Amino acid sequence: MAVCSLETSGRLMELNTKDGRLHVSYSDRLVTLIREVRMLLQRGFAVPAKIQHVAQVADKFKLHANILKQVSLSSIFIIYCIIRQL
Repeated sequence: MAVCSLETSGRLMELNTKDGRLHVSYSDRLVTLIREVRMLLQRGFAVPAKIQHVAQVADKFKLHANILKQVSLSSIFIIYCIIRQL
């Protein structure tokens, strides 16, 4: 039986200590998994429960990554506005 590993290395976020920016990243492989599982289910294909579970967990992490990215951008904008007023 072939085993496919979706484990990824790296960090979900990194703080640049030089400019204070927060970089949020998310694996393209997990995005592809989420999309493909969703499309297979919509078309009526049977997808094993373990794969569906992994896709659901990955989707939750994707949501959190997007929220972190939005918070990061909002924080940068607020700091920029504050500095401009000084």
